[in-house]
Parts: sequence; structure tokens; C-alpha cells
Amino acid sequence: MIIRASIIVTNIYMLVTINLLVITKFGSIAYAAFENYVSQLKVVLQFVVKKQGRERRIVK
Repeated sequence: MIIRASIIVTNIYMLVTINLLVITKFGSIAYAAFENYVSQLKVVLQFVVKKQGRERRIVK
């Protein structure tokens, strides 16, 4: 499973790099959007983790 997941990730990374090389303008926009999405996702995950932490403290 881990190997398969890593292969999928590398394939996506290759596609992104190819996009950046072939269609620089569109590729860079897509990559920027992807990075923005990832950063937003991190923020959401941090918020969720903090919320769960608070709930656990209240339960204790």
C-alpha cells in the first residue's frame, strides 16, 4: 500500500512538473492554486487538531 501510494504521488509530481515545463503560464497558475489549497488544508487540519485537543481537556 505504501509503495503504491508513493508511486501515485511521484506520478502526480511528474505531471505537475511536466505541466510547468510544457505550459509554463498555465502550469504555474495551477501549481500556485495547488500550493494555496495545500496551505489552506494545513490550516484547517491545525484548527481541527486544536479543537479536538480542547475537547479532550474539557473531558478530563
